Amino acid sequence: MLTNPGALYSSNSVAQAVGTAPETAEKYIGYLKESLLIYELPIFSFKLKTQFKQNKKTYPVDTGVRNAVCLRFSQDTGRLAETVVFLEIKRRNSEVYYWKSPDGYEVDFVVKQGQKPTELIQVSWDVSDEATQMREERALQCAMEELDVNSGIILTEDEESSVEKNGKVIKYVPIWKWLLVSSEYMP
Repeated sequence: MLTNPGALYSSNSVAQAVGTAPETAEKYIGYLKESLLIYELPIFSFKLKTQFKQNKKTYPVDTGVRNAVCLRFSQDTGRLAETVVFLEIKRRNSEVYYWKSPDGYEVDFVVKQGQKPTELIQVSWDVSDEATQMREERALQCAMEELDVNSGIILTEDEESSVEKNGKVIKYVPIWKWLLVSSEYMP
């Protein structure tokens, strides 16, 4: 769970991966949460039953802890960037979820204030590939439409621009800038 921050999991998938019973996996996941080594991120839904039943994501409480205990075969910059964004959202005491459509489009973070989603955030370190841009924008567009949000943000290494599609605005913002002056990019 520390090696793959932001990956979906269930007790069954963890149990299969380590060769144990789902109940045992669930118990150990609980220990990780209680010891504050991981945070759990539920899916966004207006139905509590859906939030409870759907797979969740986990993020380490610190990227340094993750790097210290995990085997890595690459820089894993995208996963680390996503973790940093998640931790910053948590630091701001925001209620946060991920979103997934029935078609499989996924938005990394849905920030909710009160009863309504107010901010949609994708994290994509490198958007130089047109297919990556299209994938990230398509997911945001679907979420904006379904959740009635007028703008979304794609946080990147260094891209800064804005795109309007069907009356909805998607802003590309460097992560460092969002971390420093985030209120400027909020709806």
